[in-house]
Amino acid sequence: MGHPPAQTRLADPEIGRDLRDRLPTRAGQIHCSTPELRRLGCRHPRLPSRDDHRLGPGVRRSGSGSWLAHRDSGFRDSRLELGGELSGKTLQLSVGDLRQLPKTEYIAVHTCMQGWSATSKWAGVRLRDLLEVLGPPPEGANYVMITSHGLAQEMWDHRPREPFYAVLDLDTVAEDDTILAYERNGHPLEVHLGAPLRLRVESNHGYKMVKWIKSIEWITDYAAYGDGRGGTREDAAMQAFNGRI
Repeated sequence: MGHPPAQTRLADPEIGRDLRDRLPTRAGQIHCSTPELRRLGCRHPRLPSRDDHRLGPGVRRSGSGSWLAHRDSGFRDSRLELGGELSGKTLQLSVGDLRQLPKTEYIAVHTCMQGWSATSKWAGVRLRDLLEVLGPPPEGANYVMITSHGLAQEMWDHRPREPFYAVLDLDTVAEDDTILAYERNGHPLEVHLGAPLRLRVESNHGYKMVKWIKSIEWITDYAAYGDGRGGTREDAAMQAFNGRI
């Protein structure tokens, strides 16, 4: 979901037990609370990707400069951030690294609530297999949060647009057809459909299927992120956290 990278949208992307040991890691970082939460006296962290320092020096919150540079280089140096604060480390994975994991392929009909449908053959790695690269889930890992380089179409209170994100419960994460896709119809994923990596969750509506993915991480409670409802569309009260079809 969200707008394509060319309209200030984005996405950034190392697997097996031996690969895990040699991948670059980064310590988790503390993130400040949102103005809305501060007014309520809360001290929850913000959605991590909203912080300018996570998008790189000189890049504004849109992060578009980073994604566009990766697009222009054919995503050669693009990396997925896997892990996060709860895991205590962040792995930097290329699409080539993801291709070392078991590949899943299937044909699915996507029927959008907006009235259109399309049939595609998707290929990628199951989300549950990808998360196993981190080892056993950390204590308190109750959900998985997926954050995009792409921005929300519009913030409900008209504040500056923020990176699109979605949160999945553990049952959804474990499903066979919940995958991180890097191919469609036998070819690398197209830019306008989320290149280099996008989420496919065939049991759910499209607003859970994050495009231009920047990061994937375990979290304890989605109430601590964004506006506390479990995703960009949920925060805007446009959809419910339960996105099952």
